[in-house]
Amino acid sequence: MYRCEQCDKIVPPGIPSTKVIMETREARYRGRNDAQPRRKSTPRGKKSYHADDPGGVGMEIVREILVCPDCARSIAAERLREADQLVG
Repeated sequence: MYRCEQCDKIVPPGIPSTKVIMETREARYRGRNDAQPRRKSTPRGKKSYHADDPGGVGMEIVREILVCPDCARSIAAERLREADQLVG
């Protein structure tokens, strides 16, 4: 049992919930030297070393909500319509 954060209805037990991402942001990650432990096979056995993490750019979730199946379908349909408008 949970309360849908979109329509504010209480959903009965046994009905699955869906997390929907409502807002994201771009994130930039700095590079780090010797950050990733690695193991390399050599003829004499395995050798441990650390590799650099180059950093990069990605997306982070800012806000997500827990919704009922009906709201999840309506949000997905709305996002499809928006994507079709952008493309066509």
